[in-house]
Parts: sequence; structure tokens; C-alpha cells
Amino acid sequence: MKIIKNVIECYGCGTFIDISNANSKIKCPTCHSIIDIKNHSKEALAYAISALLLFISLYNLPLLTTNINGITLYATLLETPLKLYHEGFIFVAFLIFFTIILAPLLNSLIIIFTFFYTPKQSKNFIFKLYHITKDWGFIDIFMIGCVIAYIKMDKTFKATHFDTGFYVMIAYLVLFYLSNINFDEKMILKGKK
Repeated sequence: MKIIKNVIECYGCGTFIDISNANSKIKCPTCHSIIDIKNHSKEALAYAISALLLFISLYNLPLLTTNINGITLYATLLETPLKLYHEGFIFVAFLIFFTIILAPLLNSLIIIFTFFYTPKQSKNFIFKLYHITKDWGFIDIFMIGCVIAYIKMDKTFKATHFDTGFYVMIAYLVLFYLSNINFDEKMILKGKK
């Protein structure tokens, strides 16, 4: 895969457009959509750092809590792949670990890293890794699974409730998506400005 620095893809029709002489906005020659050419936004850095701090706090905060016959059970973000691993679901545990822990964590770290360091040799690798972590971070899908688990458990066990971690995860998801929306991934290739 060859990465071209001064070309963007129109989100409306998929046409590749040369932006080497473009200002902040450009009009697609095919579908006439207005394409906003992002600058390296400092907001992306603030969102990524905030998301990272919330993500680190999620390791110990319970997401769901239930009480079964006087025994309180809860689950945290880190315990989910560990419990699957101990139950013998090794591939599923690895997949869950990668999609809900490793990919989102690496994504935020790459955004932060890009603001402070311009790689010379490994910039294509970091660019590809950014896209992998952006596309394979399924923590939002995991959160939907938590809601489904709550609905199913609430019918059986009335003491089931969302815990602090669930609400922190909502704030994390908002910050995570804001950091990716405000981040110009081409800056990995161009270097910081």
C-alpha cells in the first residue's frame, strides 16, 4: 500500500483530490461537495489526553454490579478478557483484549505521540497502525453488550445496576471520538506544525 501525502478522498463520492495547493476548504470536482481540510488541531491532543486518563481509570471501576443471593458480583473492563481466558475461550479473550483495551489505548497514544514527536523511519508504520486501531477499536460495541447484559440480568436479578465505570465509559467514548474527529492523520506523515 502506497501512502500519498497530498491527496485526500472525497467522503461523498470517493474521488481522490490533490490538495497540495488547496486552502482550508476545497470543492470536489465530481460531486461538488465541500471538503474541509483539517489542520493539526490542539483540541485533538486535549481530547486524547482526557480520553486516555479516563481509560486508565476504567481498569478498576466496575461497569455492572448485581447481587445474587447476597453475593455481590461486578465486572470491570480488564476482567472481561481475563475471565474469558480463564474459562478457556483464548481466541475470544485475545480478540476482546485487542478490540476493547489495546486498540483504543494505542489509538490515543498515537494521537498524543504525533503532537510531540515526528518519526523519521517509522511514520508509514505509525500511520497504518493508527488506522488499524481506529477501525478495530470496538469499545462502543462492548458498551452496547453491557446494556444488553443489563437488560437480560435485570429481568432475573432486580439488584442489577450500572456502576461508576459505565458512566465513565460514556464520557470516555465521547472524548475518544472527538479526538479522532479533530485529528488530522496526515500529520503523522507530514510531521508536527
